[in-house]
Amino acid sequence: ADMDYQARQDFRSSIAGAINSILELNEDPCCVFAENVTVTNVCDSSSRNCLNYMLLSLPEDCGDGIKLDPEECDDGNLEGGDGCGATCMVEEGWECVGGNRFTFDKCSEMAVD
Repeated sequence: ADMDYQARQDFRSSIAGAINSILELNEDPCCVFAENVTVTNVCDSSSRNCLNYMLLSLPEDCGDGIKLDPEECDDGNLEGGDGCGATCMVEEGWECVGGNRFTFDKCSEMAVD
């Protein structure tokens, strides 16, 4: 059965709270907010109670050091010229790796042939 509006809101808050608890244990920067959690699929008990969710970045999240879709990179700042631009897109001639929802990207210039 599909979740109603309140159940979906409660679920989003629960997921955000669980992620923040993990971040606190790892002493990583906090926080994931419920509005960043999107429930993408909810299955009933006949489908083994599957719940899928994903975290989505809002435009104002760019530069916070937490890479979430649709960001290509997030190096923790809004400065261009360091590989990850002010709109969290990888700059031409650069490569950014390591970023995820728990840590920022590290960018380096790609070798020129």
